[in-house]
Amino acid sequence: IVAKLYKNGLIDKTRVGISGFSRNGYYIEYALTHSRFPWAAAIAADNYDPSYMAAGIVLNWDIQSSDSNGAPPFGRGLERWLKSAPGFNVEKVQSPLMLEAQTGGVPGLSWFWEIFSRLEYLRFPVELWAIPDFEHGIHNTQNPRQILAVEHRVIDWFEFWLEGYEDPDSNKRAQYSHWERLCDMQRAAHPGLQAYCVRETTGSEPRGGVS
Repeated sequence: IVAKLYKNGLIDKTRVGISGFSRNGYYIEYALTHSRFPWAAAIAADNYDPSYMAAGIVLNWDIQSSDSNGAPPFGRGLERWLKSAPGFNVEKVQSPLMLEAQTGGVPGLSWFWEIFSRLEYLRFPVELWAIPDFEHGIHNTQNPRQILAVEHRVIDWFEFWLEGYEDPDSNKRAQYSHWERLCDMQRAAHPGLQAYCVRETTGSEPRGGVS
């Protein structure tokens, strides 16, 4: 669909973002690791992820992870996981990625840690963000404060990466300082891609991180 919109002159393909929640978040991660389209930014929110760590720790090698990857992750089946599971293919990611955690505690973070830690190791722009009152969070947001926080974060993320816009609200300065460091990382990791984000001006060493 995106390719058709671009072919018809309806969109700028350098300013396309994607996001997904729950099961759809897995499709986002799969698209980032198995598609060559230059997504400008992405969000995977509290999502199912049939990668190796989540399958072993959270899902106890459940059948849906094996179905998603084409076989159980043992013997020759592991070869299919190496080709299919997003966690084993993060080096192909070219887009800044925000991982949004809503389910509280260790189970919630376990879904994301493989993707997050691998991208951070590679010095690719990735953010792991937890909703307010995360320790009591469940899969769906529970109150207006959480809903508003998610909506503002999503809007800010896409405006930053697609338009180079930063909300002048002084309370968001720390957020944008972190994203500016991620912008430097994006430009360094993928110099051939168009980037509209705002670069850091302090000259400090860019690092990924949890916020």
